[in-house]
Amino acid sequence: MEFFKQVDLDWMGKAKYFYALSGLLLVVGMASLIAKGGPYYGIDFKGGTVVDVRFAGTPPIDTIRNGLAQQGIGNSTIVPVSDIARPNSNEVLINLEEKGEGAEALDAGKAAILSALHATFGAGEAGKQDFNAAGPSAISDALTRKDPLAAGATAGDRYMQLARQIVSYRDKDRGGIVTSLDDLSASGVGAGVIAALRDSFYTSNFAIINVEIVGPKVGSELRRQAVVVTLYALAGMLVYIAFRFEWVYGCAGAFKICSAGPVSTTRPPCMTAMRVASCATTGKLCEISK
Repeated sequence: MEFFKQVDLDWMGKAKYFYALSGLLLVVGMASLIAKGGPYYGIDFKGGTVVDVRFAGTPPIDTIRNGLAQQGIGNSTIVPVSDIARPNSNEVLINLEEKGEGAEALDAGKAAILSALHATFGAGEAGKQDFNAAGPSAISDALTRKDPLAAGATAGDRYMQLARQIVSYRDKDRGGIVTSLDDLSASGVGAGVIAALRDSFYTSNFAIINVEIVGPKVGSELRRQAVVVTLYALAGMLVYIAFRFEWVYGCAGAFKICSAGPVSTTRPPCMTAMRVASCATTGKLCEISK
């Protein structure tokens, strides 16, 4: 289908106007980039804590974001997880920009996220623990105190074995989330044990699946590797276009990818390429988002 017939526009005759417009956009974009303190680097490049949270239903992104902001960690970013194998995984990655390294920073980031989520979605009954965040030791200690099976002297070992069975069912069969303690009966747990657990735990509609920390040194190394991979990709594109067409077109294409960065309203194309390169070098399947 032909919408326009005999189009005859003197594009080259108006080249100077397009040059001026392109130069103006570059200047404005660079000024904006400088005013904002340079390009925005994600957790992969500058370090921080990444908390993987799974919900029982569709994650309420806006509610999570508002809850984090109210708890003083509004500088975090929320990224929905797209899993082809599990399209209904209902997971989000919450990224916290932190400078610390090691176990202390890991626990601090996890505790901050948990506190914010509990404040947003409810912290359950006072004096009780979140069952979805409890490990075998906490469950075993609660059962040992109540001793619903009257195990006596062998209570410690018996309840630790039972706690591991319960945690295995929760994490493997229920995806880490139990919304009602009565559901534990499917794992072979009796009513007495469930009643004892109900005295010490409450259930929530979310669970922290994994916590990772990227130190500033690791982030710096990833940034260096991403830059190198990006330069290789640009060079490969230049060589291909030079052989396929003309070398000047290859130079123009490579320049266009990077020069479009300063006028981008979201993420500069070079930064997106670096993000993809980072995923490639670390073997991750990433979802590129703002």
